[in-house]
Amino acid sequence: MDPPDLTRTGSGSTAKRHSNYIPAAILAVKTLTTTPSLPPQRILTLLYTRLACLAVSGHETLAAQESLMFGDIHSPFYFSTSRHDDDGNSCILSWSLRLLLARLQALAVGCDPRGAVQSYYDFGAYARSQYKRSSAPGSKDLWKRRLRDLGYRTGNSLVAMGDLEGARHLYESFITGTQGDEEKAILEGWVAMLCMRMGDLEGAKRWTDARLIQRKDGVLDALFMMAEGREEDAVAAWRGALAEATDLMEEMVDAGNAFHALTFNLATVYELRTEQARERKAALAGRVADHLRQAAREDGKSVEMVNGDFKL
Repeated sequence: MDPPDLTRTGSGSTAKRHSNYIPAAILAVKTLTTTPSLPPQRILTLLYTRLACLAVSGHETLAAQESLMFGDIHSPFYFSTSRHDDDGNSCILSWSLRLLLARLQALAVGCDPRGAVQSYYDFGAYARSQYKRSSAPGSKDLWKRRLRDLGYRTGNSLVAMGDLEGARHLYESFITGTQGDEEKAILEGWVAMLCMRMGDLEGAKRWTDARLIQRKDGVLDALFMMAEGREEDAVAAWRGALAEATDLMEEMVDAGNAFHALTFNLATVYELRTEQARERKAALAGRVADHLRQAAREDGKSVEMVNGDFKL
C-alpha cells in the first residue's frame, strides 16, 4: 500500500501540520541512520517522508539532489516478478514515491520537465498493464484514478515546458470523459486560461460562457478584462478579490496555520493593497511568532520561520 501523499497540500488539515514538515524530515533521516536492521519497505517509507517533507516545506532543491540516490527509477532493479502488493503493484517503490522521484529528478537534472513527462508516459504504460491484469476488488478503479492523475501531471509538465497547445489538447480530451460537474468545471477553467495565454480569446470564451463565468468568482472575469484592454475594470475586479483573499489568509494565520507560502502570499497582498505594507508585514511576523511560541509550549516542537517568509 502507498504511504499518504504528503505532496498534496490543498487541505486545511495538511496546512495546519505544515510547520511540522522540517522536524519530520530530520526525524526520518535520523531514524534511517541510527536504527539497525530496518526492513526494506520501512526504509523506503522513511525516504519518501524525507523527500516529501523537504519538497512541501520550501526545500525542493535539496530534495531534488537527494532524489538522485535512487538512480533510474524505471530500472528492473526495482521490480520483482514474484512480489505483488494488494494493488497488484510489482515495483518495490510505492506509487507515491515513484511520482515524487520523477518530478524531483527532473528538477535535479537541469530543471527540465521533459524528464518528468517521459516518466509519466512510462508510468502510464505500466498503469494500463496493471489495470488490465487486476482482479482484486477496487483495484481497477485505483489504477483508473492513477491513470487520470498521470494525465493531469503530464499536462502540468507540458505547461512548464511551454507546450501550451499540447497541454490544451490533453485537458480537452479529459473534459469529454469527465462525469463530475465540479471536475469538468475545473478542467474547462484550465483550458480557458491556456487559451488566454496563447492569445485565443474567443477560444477561452467558448469554454467559459456556459459554466465558469456564471460562478461569479471574479478571477476569470478580470483576466478577460485585461485581455480586452479594459484595465480599469480589471483593477476594480481584482481589488474585491484581494480583499476577500486577505481576510481568508488572515483567518488561517490567526487559527495557527501559518506556513511559508501562506505568509509570503499574504505579505505580497499587503504590498499590493496598502502603503503601510512593511508595518503590516512586521505585525504579521509578530502574530505568527506568538502562535509558534504557544505551539512550542504545548507540544514541544520548535519551528523556524525567517524574515524571507514575510518578505522583510
